[in-house]
This record gives sequence, C-alpha cells and structure tokens, in this order.
Amino acid sequence: MTRQPPETPPQRSPQHAIIPCTIGLITLPLCSLIWSLSWAGAVQAQSLGGTLQSIPQAIPLGQTIAFTPPPPPPDRDSPGHRGGGAGRWEEPLEQPPVSPGPSLFDLFTPPPPPPDRDAPGNRGGGAGRGCGVGSQTLMALVPEYHQTLSSGGEITKVWGTTIAERPTLWFYVPYAAADGVSLEFVLQDQANPANDIYRTRVVAPATPGIVRVALPDQVPSLTPGKLYQWYLKARLQCQASQPGSPAQVVKEQINGWVQRVDPSPSLATQLQQGTPPQRATLYRQNGIWFDALNALAELRLADPNNPQLTEDWKRLLRSIGLEALAEKPIVKQPSND
Repeated sequence: MTRQPPETPPQRSPQHAIIPCTIGLITLPLCSLIWSLSWAGAVQAQSLGGTLQSIPQAIPLGQTIAFTPPPPPPDRDSPGHRGGGAGRWEEPLEQPPVSPGPSLFDLFTPPPPPPDRDAPGNRGGGAGRGCGVGSQTLMALVPEYHQTLSSGGEITKVWGTTIAERPTLWFYVPYAAADGVSLEFVLQDQANPANDIYRTRVVAPATPGIVRVALPDQVPSLTPGKLYQWYLKARLQCQASQPGSPAQVVKEQINGWVQRVDPSPSLATQLQQGTPPQRATLYRQNGIWFDALNALAELRLADPNNPQLTEDWKRLLRSIGLEALAEKPIVKQPSND
C-alpha cells in the first residue's frame, strides 16, 4: 500500500499568523494579535501618500549602501568645524579689536561747572610761544568747559574739584631746565583785589614732562565751597636770532580754578577704608578731578611699568580731551620749592 504524503496544513495570511510565545509550557495566542496589529499599521502607513515606501529590509552581511545626506539648514552664517585635520588647537577667527573694558578709570564725567561768574580760564594748548617754530605750550591737566553767557558771548572755564584741604595740581611743562626757563605758581582767593594764598617757584624738569605742584602744610586749608584761582607762569629767554641782536624773552601764562567740596558721610567712610586703587576709583566716580588725577599719578609713579595703570591714565586724560599728553613722562622729582 502506497503511503500518502502528509497533508500540508493550510497557509495562514500574515494577518493571522500565530507567533508562538511560550512562557514555560504555555503558548499565548495573544502574540498573534500583536503581530496582526503591527502588520496592519505598516500597510496603513504605505497608503498615506507614499510616506513609507516599503518596510525596511535587512541588509545582507558585507553589503554596503550609499548615504545621501539631506540638504543643509538655511544659511544662518553659523559655520562649524568637526575636526579631522592636523592635530592642533585652532585659534578662533580673528575679531576686530575691542576697546578695553572699564577698569579703575573707564571714563571721568566731570560735574557741571559753578554758575556763571565771569571767571574765564585758559588751560593752555594754543599756539606755541616758546623758542623756535612748532614749540609746545604749558598745559594744565584740568577739565575745561565752554559756556554761553546770558549776554550772548562765550566763556571758557577751567575748573575742577577736590576734597583735600591742600590739593595737588598737575601740569605739562614742555621746557627743560637747560632751556633757561623759570616757572612760578600762584594761588589766589576771590577777593577784590585778590590775595595771594600761595606763591612759589616751580623747579623746571630735567626733560619736558608732567610736574606736580602740591600745596604745603604752611598754606591755609582751602575753605569748602569757595573758588580759588591758580596761575602757572613761564618766562623763557631765547637765544638771539642773529649775532649782536638782543635775546628774546617769551612769557606764557595759564590759569584756572579749584574748588574744595565736602564729601558725603558715606563717601568719607569708603575713602577712609579703601585701598589706594579703590580711592582712585571713588574719586573718579564722584567727579572729584584733582584727587582722581593725583591718586592715579601716584600709582603710576609707584609702578610705572604696570600696563593697566598706563591704560587707566590714557582713559582719564582722554575723558577731558588731553589724550595727547598720556605718553608724556611723569616727573618724579619735587616740582616746587
């Protein structure tokens, strides 16, 4: 008797395929339902406008496929660098120079000058009156103000404040002792006629530079709220232009005002407790010109190679339009007898 081959069981569609899920000895028909739902989801995705073209197929081992990159995002000027070049640290792209940020003296904002009292000043900077062509002039390191008078004219005021009883003033002297120059400083009150508060000879520097005039202890302390006028006078004897002709004497004078003010109790406490750099900052922040300038000059004399102090000095002089003097040397020797 011929043996018949066993009957092939009917094939089930993928929707009805039973995937054996066995836990122990128990087969769970629930897996068939899960598979059916997964297959139905794939078919439905295929019908949605071709979004899913086909079910991804496994790639045979050893076969490679090409990667087609998508288009880059819209141009937003945001380049990148993922590496892969020579092993080195790459510096960022060179940027335009940025001015240094605020430090001890980022800027000096002078307070408004006193009311119009017809008290003009001249801090220097006009045409050179020394010996020879193109000579420089005396210059006071003081703010200047240009104001319009009620009468319609214009006045230039040279004025600054201090909280010191006996302040220190600074001047640029373009002459050297060898030039035969004589210098005199005068401080007067506002009386009519004015009274001399202090008069002294100023020692000319060995080379042109910035000199100080400090009021000594024997000078009466300045009265808060009052204005005092100062003068710096120069007398220069030039050599005769031609043999046999008389020597030429050139005179020069600059002048301005200083006013003592009382600090607030809070400021006085901060100044008393602060370090020299902190006091310099406090003077600047409160518009106290003479003391801000003197504090920074003293710091520079003590540490002349400090680049930050050098930059602060430039910033301070720039704030009153005297940046051209920033490179001039500060004279260490006493400038007045």
